Amino acid sequence: MRCALVVLATLAACAGEVSARDPEFGADLVLFSSLYDVRGDSPYNPDNLLAGIPRMEHGAQARLRWRMEGKYGVLAIGPRVTYSRATGTSAASGDKRDTKAYLQSWLVEGRLGNVDLFYSRELMLWGPSQFASPSNPFFTETNQVNPFTELPSRDFAGARWRIDDRNTVALVRNVDEGRDRELLRPFKPETALRADHVGDAFAVGAVASYRAGRKQYGAYGQWTVNDAVIVYFDAATFRGSRRLLALAPGAASNGTQDWQLATRADDRKRHYDVLVGGSYTFEGGSTVNLEYRRNTEGYTAAERAALDAFAVAQAGRFRGSDPFSNPFAAGAAAGQLGAVVQPYARTFGRDTVYAQYVNRRIAPSTSLVAQVSYGLGSKDGSTTIVISHDLNDRIKLAANLTVPFGSRHGDTRRYLDSVLFLGMTASF
Repeated sequence: MRCALVVLATLAACAGEVSARDPEFGADLVLFSSLYDVRGDSPYNPDNLLAGIPRMEHGAQARLRWRMEGKYGVLAIGPRVTYSRATGTSAASGDKRDTKAYLQSWLVEGRLGNVDLFYSRELMLWGPSQFASPSNPFFTETNQVNPFTELPSRDFAGARWRIDDRNTVALVRNVDEGRDRELLRPFKPETALRADHVGDAFAVGAVASYRAGRKQYGAYGQWTVNDAVIVYFDAATFRGSRRLLALAPGAASNGTQDWQLATRADDRKRHYDVLVGGSYTFEGGSTVNLEYRRNTEGYTAAERAALDAFAVAQAGRFRGSDPFSNPFAAGAAAGQLGAVVQPYARTFGRDTVYAQYVNRRIAPSTSLVAQVSYGLGSKDGSTTIVISHDLNDRIKLAANLTVPFGSRHGDTRRYLDSVLFLGMTASF
């Protein structure tokens, strides 16, 4: 990040030489309150002592934007400043205040004819799906429906060749995890080669990526059938998996084997992660999307049951351990529970369906977004409703309600029974 700031400052100093336009400034002030209905009996978060989720949280966030574009390049930066006050539900989530300042995005780009060289922090998203992009090795989940939250961004360096108006090739390297930090998985750089073609009624792309000995190949595309119908796909294939499996207690060569979390060293089979979908736009402008995703890396019913039994066993050990007389046992159980909520599989189950309904004019100056996801094998899912109302050209009110449903042994109800966001955004 320091390197990016130095480069930004240096290029900004010579802005008069590279800029053909005046700098663009913008800012959003987001005020929010959130109410969390924390699941009290979750084995993944016993008594809320591990996740420490607050009961209520109130806060404000300033989202700033600055961009300068010229003949030879682009400079842009997107800082964030957030203040929040949380009311807790347990000793682990006691009342607290927090102030954070960070960079959500930046871009330093040089243009040499039809070739761009860039260093950026961004959400490098692609693909037509409203929910996920299996072909994307950097950001598989792409849902950004909640106006009060932002997906954490990553740092990239790369080159882009704009062959013509229809064809582009880019070589990108994820050089740092940025704000997208996984506590239990060491970061390793990943490189991707991506090609895109845009036709009159269709668009397609292909991606090949490499990370620490693992190769992935993907493709995505969409076809505009007519003014109302669009069909699309997004898919990837890779060999091997880093997912964690829960191994039940049993006999071992040196005695009794306890519960274990481990990867399958012999898992060199080829996996497929495929999403297909379509959208229909009604005459009034509202749109419906339906999507189906099949991921062979997801857990089978037996593997899901083993993970749940593992969590129950570790939660019992965590609750039964005295943190003063035996802190090691409590810490070990907490670490195991922390690992099992990030099992590294792309999806918990193997088959998932998604639906989205968008109506931008459900009432005067009011829009509605409704989403439903459901795991056919895990038998759990979630419903999200977002309602927003424009008071005027600058101020928008919004509410976001997410309610998980279905099996309490699935993925969506590990921590929460519901979460509600209320707030407003003022744009300047």
